[in-house]
Amino acid sequence: MSLFSQIEVQSYVDKTKVGINERLQLTLEISGKDANKVGQPNLPEIKNFRELVSSSSSSSSIQIINGKMESQVTKSYTYTLQPQNKGRFLIPPLN
Repeated sequence: MSLFSQIEVQSYVDKTKVGINERLQLTLEISGKDANKVGQPNLPEIKNFRELVSSSSSSSSIQIINGKMESQVTKSYTYTLQPQNKGRFLIPPLN
């Protein structure tokens, strides 16, 4: 079984409309049994946005059900972005 079958990746923003002087947060969550084996992703340049700051956090949980132990790790990376222009923009998929 490969490492990538052991993790799940999700990304989302905290708002879909933002003014020129406002900020939005783009969050990338990596979760799964082997999530702690994945390094911090590099955020690609996102056209029409400027990255102001980034932060990260991590959580883990362990469950024992019928004597079987399962662990779950979630790593979150949050990027604060500010639009540089007026208009309608799309944040592309993160690789």
